[in-house]
Amino acid sequence: METTVLRNDFALRKVANRYPLRRHITAFFAALLVIAMLALVVFGGIQIYSLLGLPEDQRELGVNRTIWMLGLVSSSLVLMSIFAVWELARRLSKPLRSLADEAGSIRDFDFSNAAAVHTGIEEVDELSIIMNEMKTTIRRFLEIGSSLTAERDLHSLLNRILREMVDVSRTMGGVVYLLEEDGKAMRFEIGRHSGDKTFEALDEEYAMRVPLEIRNSIISDAALRRKIETRQVRLDEIKSVDRAVASKLGVKSEFVDLIAVPLLSPRGETLGVVMLVSETATAKTDTENVSGHLLALLKAIAGSAAIALENQQLMMAQKNLMDSLIKLVASAIDRKSPHTGGHCTRVPALAKMLAEAAVKQNYGPFANFRLTDQEWEALELASWLHDCGKVTTPEYVVDKATKLETLYNRIHEIRTRFEVVKRENEIKLLREFLKGGASLRDIEKRIVDFNAEIDQEYALVAEANIGGEGMAPDVIEKIKGIAASRTWTRTLDDRIGISHEEMTRLKAAPPQTLPVVESVLADKPEHIVIREERDQMPEDNAWGFKLRVPAHKFNLGELHNLGIQRGTLTDEERYIINDHIVQTIIMLESLPFPRHLRNVPEIAGGHHERMDGNGYPRRLMGKDMSVLARIMAIADVFEALTAGDRPYKKAKPLSEAIKIMGAFKRNGHLDPDLLDLFLESNVWMDYSYRFLNPEQMDEPDIRTALSIRPASEPVGPRAGNMAHMDTPRRIA
Repeated sequence: METTVLRNDFALRKVANRYPLRRHITAFFAALLVIAMLALVVFGGIQIYSLLGLPEDQRELGVNRTIWMLGLVSSSLVLMSIFAVWELARRLSKPLRSLADEAGSIRDFDFSNAAAVHTGIEEVDELSIIMNEMKTTIRRFLEIGSSLTAERDLHSLLNRILREMVDVSRTMGGVVYLLEEDGKAMRFEIGRHSGDKTFEALDEEYAMRVPLEIRNSIISDAALRRKIETRQVRLDEIKSVDRAVASKLGVKSEFVDLIAVPLLSPRGETLGVVMLVSETATAKTDTENVSGHLLALLKAIAGSAAIALENQQLMMAQKNLMDSLIKLVASAIDRKSPHTGGHCTRVPALAKMLAEAAVKQNYGPFANFRLTDQEWEALELASWLHDCGKVTTPEYVVDKATKLETLYNRIHEIRTRFEVVKRENEIKLLREFLKGGASLRDIEKRIVDFNAEIDQEYALVAEANIGGEGMAPDVIEKIKGIAASRTWTRTLDDRIGISHEEMTRLKAAPPQTLPVVESVLADKPEHIVIREERDQMPEDNAWGFKLRVPAHKFNLGELHNLGIQRGTLTDEERYIINDHIVQTIIMLESLPFPRHLRNVPEIAGGHHERMDGNGYPRRLMGKDMSVLARIMAIADVFEALTAGDRPYKKAKPLSEAIKIMGAFKRNGHLDPDLLDLFLESNVWMDYSYRFLNPEQMDEPDIRTALSIRPASEPVGPRAGNMAHMDTPRRIA
């Protein structure tokens, strides 16, 4: 007797020498009945023969004994039958118990052992084979599902989907097409032979994109009908796209078997199609077509694959959206100030270049430095967001190009005062002339001399307003002398037509009776903007900031601003500029970054720290900073030194920028190992060719910069420690 059983490769296998259970039971009881009848006949015959040999008077006693013996034999036969049935039940229950245990293992997802049951009973042995193969199928299906969900790269996921389907179907190869964004065509993604060889393009260009409305492929049919399509066609009659795929897979036989499996989302939407191809020499009959069991498994695998694919596409879409939003924020910051228009774009490029150089180095401090895909992503996000706090920084402070500039350059107001001084002197002298006190020629000479003196004084003030690398103390004293000696008369009320905030500041001093004589330069009480409680940063703040907070929010005093020694910023304004990194850290730490991006705030927020612990806002030592944070600092410094779009300084040539960075290395501002890598690997040169103006491209002294060593050795166990720095004027 033979029966057919499903194999794990979905072919059919013949099982010989097996008989149905009903036949076993029938044969057993038939044999038992025959044995009982034979026993009774033999015993009865013997007893009858014995009775015939007894005398007449003993036959009644013999009959009774015979009846008793027959009862005894019958009872023995019954007991033997009961024992035989019990033994049969025991032997049948043992394999059934094994199969029950096997079913329990499947229930518990334990696929480690396979029960081998050989009873000679057709149903039991067939059940054993089917359960083992069911276990193999479930285990394989779970392994496929697990492997698909483990993939994090779309290309690798598609390759895995195709490989699993090709292996399960035992076809010669296949291809994957994905639906385009507009839903009008399928786009070729990857192909695979039955071995490990893959290909990412077809020989025919028209086969790379399959419009759904043309219906020139089984692929479009499966995508539109949303069900598995199977066909066997002659090679010379195959559709154009299918022929291109078959040709790429090397089909040579007369007939081609095609299976198109749609990848459907849980909502039933087509995400893509997997087409499997095999060749056959002869046409198949209907009974020889693709097994329904194989199609069922392919459909199940396609369901898991579609879920994994949709999850991957959703994650990519979310990542692209997040990246776009981040770049939008960075672009908005750059657009906010036309003078720093490319900073948030150039820093990520330079940071990536330096990180790549560190990864490539196979000797020295960075010989073992490597970055995972997640760390690369964190670096990119941090570099784009490193100045996101600038959205809170007043634009006029960021762009303050002169010392007297606020929302406008107040030098114009001061120039007007000097003009008024000249006019008042001229009016005074002309009045003296009208009174006959002096000749006209003498008056004119005195006017010319006075105006020349005023012009010189204003020129000194205007020159001081520009700012620079340093201002001599005697210049400051001269400006103070001008403020003390030059006055003008104000005849209009300065408390009308002003804002509520300005009026509040004016109330700090009592009103004066007009006309009022005022100095051309002054520090007035109303120039002080008080720092309110909301602008305070407590020492025990949650972020660990260690800040020197100025007493006032702003000091707009004219002498105070003109007396700035270096640059154009007051201490109050520099605090506001520096506050952008404080706001950057607060903003980023408030975001729910996924686990692999939780170091983004540390990377983005550390580019103004210094290796010697004198940076801001946390005053971190070099040992407390990650390598990526120190890479960010190098990128931020070099970009700022060479940027040509700052209103407060000219772009520095390469030679001067490299010289300054060498000085920063000596003074403990920058990581010496990273800076040496920056110079040795020619990252500076590659960046310069991409972003610097031709007039900046001179010959820097790289050898001297490399020979400079820090005044003190790096702090901490890690190679190189990095921070930001105070510049002669302002870096970023």
